[in-house]
Amino acid sequence: MDEIELKWRIKKTKKANKKFPLYYISVKPQLAISLSLLNKQPFLDPQNMIIFFISKNDIVSGNLIKLRWRIKKMVKAGKEYLLCYISVPARSALFLLDKEPFLDLQRMIIFFRPKQNDPQQSSTQNQQPQSQ
Repeated sequence: MDEIELKWRIKKTKKANKKFPLYYISVKPQLAISLSLLNKQPFLDPQNMIIFFISKNDIVSGNLIKLRWRIKKMVKAGKEYLLCYISVPARSALFLLDKEPFLDLQRMIIFFRPKQNDPQQSSTQNQQPQSQ
């Protein structure tokens, strides 16, 4: 498997009686740990619509947006689980929300594809009534 589909997570927070959406891309903890992604800084390249990872000590320049990891511990049935998310600023997320994120394991980047419709739904939409 060369690429893994990731999921958007949208959470709403309330500040000063206003609701604000927070946008995250969920990465499975086992995957983030095995690929050492948590030790790297994610950056969004808005021109190419990719997120790439570099060592936290490397210096980056250009039109890139520095992203943050959000790591949360959750206890369920007495066991502790990690949840790993990449936080995407609202301004940047707006043009990416209509796309699905995928992790390319060979190039170590997250890229975005247009969302696919449900195959059953699209097949019924493509069927046209036959005229007699």
